[in-house]
Amino acid sequence: MCGKYLTPETTIERMLQLYQMNQKYAADKPTKQKEMLLQYTESSLTERSAQLIALLVLNDRKTEAEKIAARIKKEAPSAARDAAIDAALQGKFPKTD
Repeated sequence: MCGKYLTPETTIERMLQLYQMNQKYAADKPTKQKEMLLQYTESSLTERSAQLIALLVLNDRKTEAEKIAARIKKEAPSAARDAAIDAALQGKFPKTD
């Protein structure tokens, strides 16, 4: 499959940097714009991190998937994201909007 092309450490680092950057950027925006940006930021990290984790699991790289999952849960806690990550650890891809 695509397992040899996955670079989880680099990918997750970029995801988290973008997540943090967008949160800081949203802080100075008017309420409506801030809410929309934060919603996008949250859903984007949830979907993309879950996709990466599911891909790792399905490519027999479960140890790496678990490491990435733990890092996301620690650095960007969210009940909805945790549920998506838990499903991804079972090899299930997130539902997209």
